[in-house]
Amino acid sequence: TEAEIRAIDVPALAILGAEDHDNGSAETLAAWLPQGRAVTVPGDHGSCVSTPEFRDALAGFLAPA
Repeated sequence: TEAEIRAIDVPALAILGAEDHDNGSAETLAAWLPQGRAVTVPGDHGSCVSTPEFRDALAGFLAPA
């Protein structure tokens, strides 16, 4: 539920492929998470994971500058 998601208080990154129209909104999910952040990268649900933008977003989240 939304209330359960809002209770998850750890850093979280929601990455969405720009052509992924089947899996909801990364922005909404990130807004519900107290420490959430959303990033949209090129591709669909499966292909976005092979993009440099996905790699850069994930690396930046895991090892912030």
